[in-house]
Amino acid sequence: MKHHGHIWLKDGFLGSEVLHSNTKCKTGYYRIIFGGAERSGCDNPWRINFILSFTCASGESPPTNCQGASSANMYVLAYPGDVIRFDRYLGILGKETIEYGPNDFGLCDRFYTVQHIKLLQIETDYIQYEIHCS
Repeated sequence: MKHHGHIWLKDGFLGSEVLHSNTKCKTGYYRIIFGGAERSGCDNPWRINFILSFTCASGESPPTNCQGASSANMYVLAYPGDVIRFDRYLGILGKETIEYGPNDFGLCDRFYTVQHIKLLQIETDYIQYEIHCS
């Protein structure tokens, strides 16, 4: 994973997590997982399969009466170079440098909300993409 500003270059293979919700969410944890891609012809767009997965927060059940986990399949038709937008509760964790004082630095994880992902390369079992975050 390469990082430049608020843009990350990532590779995804079958079963790879593309995006996730903030880990501090009280109701549960959402994940978008790459489920492969299909192409039906040379001029047709790729059908990119994703799995939206939800797992309840650990500990006591929240007031929504959440029980266990669930998932749903979804797909997007796209060509390399296309942009896909996701809801803003999804994003990624990135390392952030904190300066406590002169020559005193530390690292922490920061949740970056997604603006969109740009598909760079699509294959049946692999995608390369940029995640653009705010």
